[in-house]
Amino acid sequence: MTNTCNKCGLKNWHIGNVGKLPIHNGVCQICEDSKKIFKIQDQKNRKLLDDYFQNLRNEYKYDCIVLFTGGRDSSYSLLKLKELYDLNILALTWDNGFFSVQQKKQMENLVNYLDIDHLYINTDWNIVKEIYRNRLFHLGRFCNCVPLAFMFAAPIISKNIAPAIVFSTSISQTINVIIREMGENRSEDEYNSQLLKRGISNIGNIAAEMYEILCVDLLVGEYSDVAIEEIKKAFLSLKQLRNNTNINLITPSVFLPWNEKEIISSLRSAGWKDRKANESYLHSSCLAEGVKSYLSYMQKQINMDVLEIANLYRNNIISFREMNKL
Repeated sequence: MTNTCNKCGLKNWHIGNVGKLPIHNGVCQICEDSKKIFKIQDQKNRKLLDDYFQNLRNEYKYDCIVLFTGGRDSSYSLLKLKELYDLNILALTWDNGFFSVQQKKQMENLVNYLDIDHLYINTDWNIVKEIYRNRLFHLGRFCNCVPLAFMFAAPIISKNIAPAIVFSTSISQTINVIIREMGENRSEDEYNSQLLKRGISNIGNIAAEMYEILCVDLLVGEYSDVAIEEIKKAFLSLKQLRNNTNINLITPSVFLPWNEKEIISSLRSAGWKDRKANESYLHSSCLAEGVKSYLSYMQKQINMDVLEIANLYRNNIISFREMNKL
């Protein structure tokens, strides 16, 4: 029988490749543990980010590279980093094949509004389709876009044209990852220490994490010789990044207020538009999000978008009715 959390509506399904979400006395473990971690997000930690960017030397072509999907969080990262620090930013986008014409136009509008450079990584669509097809047939899900984006961006990141790579997860998404990695019922200090480490860390840490995931993802099915050669080049660059000590990974939501209503208001002021009226609180810009969510549902898995929506409801940002619409 399915157990459901009374506070956020999550079911005791699997989250990724870990066990089922524990729910005790009607309250899930994420609700119990996330309230400990949210306490870290106060003004004093903003100084850590201020100090980091203020101490940058003009030794690189760019101050930072923002991995830009056109979704809510990466768009807000671009906006805030430019407003707060006037950084010389490169917005870097891996085209996963699921950007609409409207979405690409919106992305261009934002980078033009902020007067920053924008570079697309356009992988051969036939190769991307091979990856998706192999994952779907052998793993039951076709896209794992974060590791793939890191892999195909690795050759550019490895050129050392910027000292920092900005990875834009919401604070809720970061918290969920930490809870999954560390396990439940850790102390507030333990969770908070790990959160700060994810705020500013060496690129080698995330490169190693993505490398391990892709070792599983890419070792399924069969590939054409052309696909193997293209994947190999990007994969080797990612492998080399594991030993890079010159580049840091920055997660702005650890240090800056990440209030959903403020995010939406700020982005709209910059010309950002929702695809549909009820999508204001959705993070993803991917046209295939509905299919991915359906596959997760059929496999009784909780994906990151569902975790995010549950967080909004948990913290009274959206109503039960709004949650069901999403």
